Amino acid sequence: MPKKTISRPARTRVARAPASAPGTTNSADQADARPWKFRPEGLGNAARYSTTRETMAAALVNLRLAPGMRVLEVGCGSGGYTRMMAAGLQGKGEWLGVDHDDALLAQARQSVTLDVPVRFEKAGAFDLPFPDASFDAVVSAFVLCVLPSPLKALREMARVVKPSGLISSLSCFCKTGGLPLFHGAESWPGSERYAELEPRVRAAFRQLVRNPGLGLPNGKDLDVWADYARAGLVDLRISGLLPVYATADARWSDEEAVDWLQRRERVELQLFERLAGDHTRLEQARVTKQEVDDLLTLTKRRFSHLSSPGMARRTMTVFADPHIIISGRVPATQ
Repeated sequence: MPKKTISRPARTRVARAPASAPGTTNSADQADARPWKFRPEGLGNAARYSTTRETMAAALVNLRLAPGMRVLEVGCGSGGYTRMMAAGLQGKGEWLGVDHDDALLAQARQSVTLDVPVRFEKAGAFDLPFPDASFDAVVSAFVLCVLPSPLKALREMARVVKPSGLISSLSCFCKTGGLPLFHGAESWPGSERYAELEPRVRAAFRQLVRNPGLGLPNGKDLDVWADYARAGLVDLRISGLLPVYATADARWSDEEAVDWLQRRERVELQLFERLAGDHTRLEQARVTKQEVDDLLTLTKRRFSHLSSPGMARRTMTVFADPHIIISGRVPATQ
């Protein structure tokens, strides 16, 4: 999957109120100033597999979209979540997706069709090229939760939404990597040592590294929920859903099982790539470089075992990925 960059193109902006008072510097803006890229392959794709897709589709009513709305999707990527979110329009309305990645936009234009007019344009999350009060709603899927400055993006979203309009988002626990795992009951060479090391190393980087697999800056999960209030939004609502990935589930196909294991292996190996420069900090949590190296070797061995002939559909490994749906309204009067 192509890498996706969220950045701010330089251009003339539509006038709007500044995020901070004149002569002051917003700390969120400072955090956002450094170069930063987000790795989309690190995100669990609940729209990719049949069972998790069903779970998500049932929960998306909490986006609060309604027929007839003109909707902007920020960070649409290749359109992986567009169809499910747009279902709330029930065939009446208009959909515009924006992203900063040309390759992903090309995929979206080629693969996404809706029962409402839809188009995809290039734009960054911090610099939307639309006049004030242009849309009835703005939605996003796994964008705000990975941005260095979700508050700045929310303020930009609020600018382009009509009074009383909606801003709704899907978020995940990706900044801390706080994802529950059950590794199944299978035995393989080194499985006992893996069971000993894995929770200690994972706990250490949750505390100290903040999800190295996504390359995210330090942060706390659910910052986005508080930022909705900081952005001045009202009628705030939060709900959750829990996609569960289990390749032994009879509803999974063989192809889905293999695909999931391959994608999950890539994500876990990325964690070790990012841990490479953090050994000093990890040792504060009493995890040594040798233990991290040992766990890397055992992780590769584990996935080799899971991918062996016939094993993908027999393993009782389970991965649960909590998602949060947040929505709020722009005040009726500014």
